[in-house]
Amino acid sequence: MASPCLYIPVETKVREFDAKTLLACFAAEAGFEVVLGGQMELMAHMPLARPGFYLEKGIAPTRLEAVEQLCAAGHKVVSWCEEGLVTLDPSVYVRDRVSAELLDRLTFFCAWGDEHSNIITEAHPRFATKIVRAGNPRFDILREPFNAVFADRVRELRSRFGDFILVNTNFGFYNNFLGESFFLEKMMRGHGRITGPEHERFLTGMLDHIKGCFEAFAEAVPALAALFPDRTIVLRPHPSENHDRWREIVEGVRNVTVVHEGNVVPWLMACSALVHNSCTTAVEMAALGRRAVAYRPRVSEDFEPALPALVSESAFTLDQLKTAVAVAVQGADTFAGGEPLLEHYVSGYQGKYSCEILVSALWRAARDAGPSSWRVGQRLRWHSRSSYQRILHAVSRLMGRQDRLEAYKKQKFPGLEEAEVRALIALYANASGRFGSLGVSGMPNVPRAVRIRAQDSEGGVRAASV
Repeated sequence: MASPCLYIPVETKVREFDAKTLLACFAAEAGFEVVLGGQMELMAHMPLARPGFYLEKGIAPTRLEAVEQLCAAGHKVVSWCEEGLVTLDPSVYVRDRVSAELLDRLTFFCAWGDEHSNIITEAHPRFATKIVRAGNPRFDILREPFNAVFADRVRELRSRFGDFILVNTNFGFYNNFLGESFFLEKMMRGHGRITGPEHERFLTGMLDHIKGCFEAFAEAVPALAALFPDRTIVLRPHPSENHDRWREIVEGVRNVTVVHEGNVVPWLMACSALVHNSCTTAVEMAALGRRAVAYRPRVSEDFEPALPALVSESAFTLDQLKTAVAVAVQGADTFAGGEPLLEHYVSGYQGKYSCEILVSALWRAARDAGPSSWRVGQRLRWHSRSSYQRILHAVSRLMGRQDRLEAYKKQKFPGLEEAEVRALIALYANASGRFGSLGVSGMPNVPRAVRIRAQDSEGGVRAASV
């Protein structure tokens, strides 16, 4: 059979690039022709692209229009939910991030694990057969042998920062790059996502909670710097946050630096302690066998997700935080006995890799799929609308109307080069003894994207295999 296509978009590079490149390796090795690239560039390419499988980032109502366009153009859409591991109350997650209409259009949905799958099926039982408990490749890169690719980076970070303390912040809803009002006014109200007065009160309360935590961290970071004058405090803001605001807060504090570079995994491996609030990095730290410190200056059943606290040592006051970090930096941060908890939340934490589960599900879908159904007119209309929108955006950029928005997009996705994809695949190949047959080539008609596929011994494209 001809090699099926798999399109893998990257929205937030520091979070997704390494893991999605590993998924691309598994898929290409199995016979898929993979296109990996920036989300915006890839979506602009999809109206005229060869029909294939498109990996969608989530199932929120805001993604429904894009999924409908993809399906109308003859593509099969599969999805996971980047935000589905660390959630608030299940009813809140379902209300704000799950669209039954979108689920109905998917070929299948990749749940993080049993907990995530149960949330979806309890809310929408009719989609139970569409759910694959696949985990996420973000946890594959925490496992051997693939975590070996970070060894040089870990050494470089320790050489650069010494025995440092990592503070990961997660306040993008409040300290957003585009302003404090962006989440409520633009993301929620602007997209018609506020369902009524009760929902708005909930959102306002959540923002107040996050603001309080942000202000407490703004006080805590200089305090930790004073407590550990011989250690560097590395403050790593969330990709959606206003990083300059943090730089202003710690200005003049000698041993604090604000850094937003690369995947978080080597930072977790290199640090002597991790401090966070309601952050997925605590779960990743636990998967590495270490317990993070959760600084929880405000406690709320409504506004705090459960999982990050369950795998962390909680500190509720500044004094408790100082004590917990002092213990952690002495090496007493081992996370032991939590395997059953992680296995419940994250498929692929042990046993089969998430990439293996995903590629197997994709192959089953490829075998079962009939001919793609699409009309030339639908594709051309989508392409015309997409081209028109890109022209409008280009004009707005030239006139300086979208400078801040463009800077925000660049912070989340600064670009993708063929050379860096080749280099990362070479690291995965050296670590695992796999992927040596994969070839990488640029796509002249799609900026910031590459094609990855298996080659035979003479450099030709290898036939697809199950």
